[in-house]
Amino acid sequence: MYSIIPKVGAPVSPPTPAPTTSAPVSPPTPAPTTSNGTNVDPWLISSAEVKFQSPHISVSYDINSGPQDFDVYMYERDCSTNLNDGDVVSVVDSSLLLDPADSISYDILVDGNKLSTSSVVFFDTNSSGTIEFCSKMVTKTSGDLEVASKKVKVTASFDMSNVTFSVSQVSIVDSNPEAISLDVTFSISACACDQNFVCNTSPVTYTGGSTAPELRICLTPSSSALAIKNFNLELSNSGGTEDSVEYGVAGPDPNDVTFILDDGNEKIVVTRIIEKFFDGSNSLSVSGSCLLESHSAKTAFQAEIVPYELDILIDGNAEANDLREKTSGCLQLQKLLANFF
Repeated sequence: MYSIIPKVGAPVSPPTPAPTTSAPVSPPTPAPTTSNGTNVDPWLISSAEVKFQSPHISVSYDINSGPQDFDVYMYERDCSTNLNDGDVVSVVDSSLLLDPADSISYDILVDGNKLSTSSVVFFDTNSSGTIEFCSKMVTKTSGDLEVASKKVKVTASFDMSNVTFSVSQVSIVDSNPEAISLDVTFSISACACDQNFVCNTSPVTYTGGSTAPELRICLTPSSSALAIKNFNLELSNSGGTEDSVEYGVAGPDPNDVTFILDDGNEKIVVTRIIEKFFDGSNSLSVSGSCLLESHSAKTAFQAEIVPYELDILIDGNAEANDLREKTSGCLQLQKLLANFF
């Protein structure tokens, strides 16, 4: 710091004060307000909205005008221990999206191939259990200053025995903890049934011969909150395969001998067991998958493709048996007639 030292013996006059003027006073900048006139915190983050669409868990927040950038961090279920990169759950970098003054969203990839090696996976049985982890979203200024954050603690159940994956519960963790439950388990049941959507209680053997027997397959979601938006159905045995229903652009697409009936969220596929399947086999495999969607009022939108499979009994030798019976009848008639000559 520099200062001026007066010369010794020289009279020192007090400095003449600079003239002063009254500076113009600007009115204070008003705080941002909502449409009803109340003050808005530009850095306020709303509660998270979580949805599951295999293989991703999507997280989104409503925001105000403050955030200009954000980061996402992954933790174990204690929300403090860092989760290793490439674990069973990881942030999809390309999914990070900030819509200024509107929303922030990102996707978390769930990699089912890493269940056995992850510290956030807890097995209940050899094939089922839960994935429990935490993610934190931090909002930032354009100068990279971290301002506010929200944490999401996720518990996702899995079951490898029927090749399905479902989110059973999502809880939001912040300064005022709240809980959101997604109690929809995505699964489908399939059975041979009658025209009243009632599954056959005892095995039915389908027999060929003079016609292709009619087969009804009922597809029923595990919850009334689920809807079958699209599906396919394939018949197969050693005689070949037939795509009775294929995934279509606007919904399921049946072949020429198949039609589909609806009863609420259930479907009946009415098809024919065609000639090539009666090749001596005694069973027929029915398999496929359904695109299930949830629009329950208490859950976020979710969608998942779920497989199904069942076997039915057929008499693959029915036509041959019928021919043998006719041939035997003819021989008996010939013998009877021969007795008269």
